[in-house]
Amino acid sequence: MKLIALILLSMPLIAFARDEIKILSFVMNDHASNTATGAEICGTVNSSDRRKKFEKVVITSDPGRNAAIYVANVSPNGVFCHNIRTITRKAQVDFFRDERRRAADDLPIYTLTK
Repeated sequence: MKLIALILLSMPLIAFARDEIKILSFVMNDHASNTATGAEICGTVNSSDRRKKFEKVVITSDPGRNAAIYVANVSPNGVFCHNIRTITRKAQVDFFRDERRRAADDLPIYTLTK
C-alpha cells in the first residue's frame, strides 16, 4: 500500500519535469554604434531526461512581422552561441522540432543586455 501511495505522489513531479532553455547572454557585437545590428546570443539547454539530447535550437530574431529565423547547433554539454542580426534587439529561442515550424507566441522574448 505504501508503494502505491509513493508512486501516486511521485507522478506529478515527473509530469512537471520539463526541458528548458536558459539564456546566459544576449549582447551587441559593436557596443559603440547605435546603428549596429549584429548581436550574439548564448545559452544552455537542460533536458529533464538525461538520455535525451538536443542537437539544435531555433532562434527567432525580431519576432513579429520582420522575423529572421536561425538554427544553432548545441554542443554535447548543452551550450550554444550564435551570431544574429537584430533591429528591434529582441529574440526568441525554442527547441528545434521542424524547420517549417515558427516560434510559438507564448515563448519569452529576450531583450539585449548591456
